[in-house]
Amino acid sequence: MRHAKHEMTDKRTDRQTRKRINNALSSSSELCLKFQVSSSSGSQSLNGHYLLDFYPHEYLNNKLRVTAATLWIQLRYSPSLPVEGRAQLRNKHVTLYAFRVGNSTEQLSHVTSYHQGTAHAGWRRLDVGEVVQQWLSGSDNRDKLTLLVDCTGCNSKLEMVLFNDDDPASNHVTATTTARRIRHGGHEHQLLNLRPFLAIATDANEQRRSRRHARTCGDNPTYCCRQNLYVNFKELGWGDWIIAPKGYYANFCMGSCVGRRGFSYHNFHTHIIEEYRNRNPYASIHPCCAPTRLSSMSLIYFDTDLNIIKTDLPKMIVDECGCT
Repeated sequence: MRHAKHEMTDKRTDRQTRKRINNALSSSSELCLKFQVSSSSGSQSLNGHYLLDFYPHEYLNNKLRVTAATLWIQLRYSPSLPVEGRAQLRNKHVTLYAFRVGNSTEQLSHVTSYHQGTAHAGWRRLDVGEVVQQWLSGSDNRDKLTLLVDCTGCNSKLEMVLFNDDDPASNHVTATTTARRIRHGGHEHQLLNLRPFLAIATDANEQRRSRRHARTCGDNPTYCCRQNLYVNFKELGWGDWIIAPKGYYANFCMGSCVGRRGFSYHNFHTHIIEEYRNRNPYASIHPCCAPTRLSSMSLIYFDTDLNIIKTDLPKMIVDECGCT
């Protein structure tokens, strides 16, 4: 009975995920995706390095153009390093290298590197936009993306958090222990948020965007229309906690609704109100130019505990405006 209940929950979550992605692809010009490293990773290694496996979502297609892709890796101090020894790392240099592993583990291609002038714990990011674009747009986009990350200079002082384990001496975890930790939440949920992940910003294909029929404001807008407005999170002072995207088109509505014909109103109720206003000129009511269609946006950010969270925020983008 319990198994059947979990299966029904999984199917409901699966449908919700499918709907959320399809809505984002059809209504938003930008989609922010987060790929968590597979819990089955760590079962294979190459030259002493664990391999990171990422799988594409089954509902995504190759009609997405990757505008940016970042691999996030968490570095932590080695459990054997005393607290007073951390200060000695300030003069140490650390470089992270990322390699893509082909079908054969002998096929290694350098992707990118990141040089850190001062060795300390925390999140590090590697630009992997080109290899992710090749992965998602290629004929093998249903296959996993396997990456190998090497930390030169970490030695025994720093280590990469690859697979969560309560045992500090181990950086390996199985799918079973991961599922158990997710169920228990709390500390295990924090550990899950420290695993490597890909943050990908994409543009939906032009064909999907062309389906919109929103009236966009020109140079001298008169009637109700949508005015494009790009908001840069860094300019708002939010660049230190919002990871992706760097900004987005929030848009807003402007223009007059006076003198509009019935067919141009968003609904018949608005037309009735306008007719009432025309017959009662002293009535202090009139239609307003307001959003009639809004879409969600994806956001990846640091929470107050510096965990990295991915969420979908509803009604963040004004897609269409009308007189209401």
